[in-house]
This record gives sequence, C-alpha cells and structure tokens, in this order.
Amino acid sequence: MFKNSQKVHSFLDESLQMLSRVMSSGAARSSLRYLNTLAIFIVVGIIFSKEASLESQSQNLEMKKPKSESAYFLDEKTFYQFPMVQDSFGGIPLDQMELYSKKEARSLILSAVKSGRLKKRLARYITKTMEICEQYQIDPFWALSVMWTESHFNLKATSSVSATGLMQIMPATGVFLSKLLNMPVKETVVYENIKDPHLNIEMGVFYLKRLLKMFKGNYRLATVAYNMGPGGVYRRLRNKQEVGVRNLYLDKVRRHYKLISKNFSKKSSKKYLSLRKTLVVENPKTAYLYTRLYEVDQIFHFVELPSFDYRLALNSIGQSQKSL
Repeated sequence: MFKNSQKVHSFLDESLQMLSRVMSSGAARSSLRYLNTLAIFIVVGIIFSKEASLESQSQNLEMKKPKSESAYFLDEKTFYQFPMVQDSFGGIPLDQMELYSKKEARSLILSAVKSGRLKKRLARYITKTMEICEQYQIDPFWALSVMWTESHFNLKATSSVSATGLMQIMPATGVFLSKLLNMPVKETVVYENIKDPHLNIEMGVFYLKRLLKMFKGNYRLATVAYNMGPGGVYRRLRNKQEVGVRNLYLDKVRRHYKLISKNFSKKSSKKYLSLRKTLVVENPKTAYLYTRLYEVDQIFHFVELPSFDYRLALNSIGQSQKSL
C-alpha cells in the first residue's frame, strides 16, 4: 500500500515538472497569451451583442409606441409659433398655439368648417398656409378668413377684374408683389405664378402683412384695404369718411374668423395653458422627459431625463449643454 502511494506521488511530481518545463518555454507562453486574448474578445463580443440586441428591442418598442399628439414638446418644430404677432384680428392670444402640435392645430381649424366641400378644399392648402403665416408672422386665422371670403378656398376662382386664385390676386398686384418678393416680374410669368396655389398664398399673406404695417396695426383698415385697395382707404380717410362701418366685406371676414377659430377658442384658455406648461412629458422622438415649469426655467433652460443618462443644461450660469 505504501509503495503504491509512493508511485502515485512520484508520477504526480514528474508530471508537474514536465508541465512546468513546457509552460516555461516561449512557444507555450505565446500560445497562452493568444488563448487569453481570444477569450477576452469572445467575452466582450458576447456583452456587446447582448447590448445591441437590447437596444434594438428598445427601438422596436419605441417605434410601436403610439405618439401622443397632446404632449407638450420643447421642440419649436412641433408647434406653430407667432411671437411677433402682438395682437390678433379676433383677439385670440396666439401663444396658445403652443398647446397643440401642428397636426392638432390644423385639425381644430378644419373641424370648425362644417361644409364638407369647403373642408375638403381647405385641407389641401391649410398646411402651406399655416407655414407661410408662421414665416411672415401674421395671424393665421385672419389669413384663412380672408381666403375663405375671397375664394371659398377654390384655387380656380376668378373675378370679373381677373383676380385669381385662393387669395384673389390681381395681375397688376401680382407684378407689384413679385418685385417686393424678388420673383419674376414679367406679366406672363406673374399670371402663371398667381395660378400656383403656394405662390398665390404667399403673395396674399405678404400683402396682408404689408397692409397691416401700412395702417399701423389696424386690422379693420388693413382688411378693407385688401378688398378695395390701400388708395381707396387713404382717400376715404382724407375725406374724413368712415372706413369699415357697414362694410359687407369686413363683416364676412369677421364672421368667417369667428367660425374658423371657434374650436380653438373653446378648447384654449390661459388657465389651461399655464397648467399644460407645468407638465413633465415625454418627447416621443427622443424618449427624453421635459419640464416646462417656468419658475424652474429661470434657473434651468431645460432638463432632459433619458433612461440611462442624465443631461442638464444650465441657463443661469451660462454653462454649455453637457452630459453629466
């Protein structure tokens, strides 16, 4: 029994010595380092593949997640802004546009038009009209009300004096506006341009803005001037005649304004606006959470709270936006 035990120990010693000699050789050490490096790469690859899989699943879930149109986003591209419009034609505070996404705002306007035919016509041009009104910073309800009064949203509408299109631009007026807008002024080109819905809308909106500035923010005079020309309005003013009193055109624009903005007026209120601006909501495009508490905004420009990272942009001390 003792002899057998000695044989076993002797065998183990010889094996360990042989293994030690093999491991001490350069080739063995090189092979061991190679295997060690390979194992590390395999482990790291497994980790990254799992993270990529989780990220892919997260993105798929985010894509499937329904987008809330009523959420308030800190992204100026998601709602219409009219900061330069101090007063609107009908007294509606246009800062309430921040309550709604662009799609919601257009839906409110369209739903106020009861006639199916008019609604169908307006739906074709409302997006472009809102964009142009935002570009030139004029009350969009005013522009839409003038368009309704002028053409009933009919692109092919023409008058006995050759006023054409949605905003009923006359050829001579089109030439004048084309010069101001740096567009081609050749009569044949202008006549074709005023048939184009987008150019027609832009000319009309630009003209409204010019008239409003010309009459120092007086919507009544600017609206009447759009119909009878600024020269006619100035002439009546010089003769001390009333302008816009018992004026059928102005009455129609006012009536259409009231109709087209009624849903917006009902749903919006300053109290509700103040409440919505204190909510913390999720931006579906970035998965960040935002707060619009104005008292906090005096200190923090914005706060973003993503799932695995925290970003804080400080406005009061002038720090740049950095990830913490």
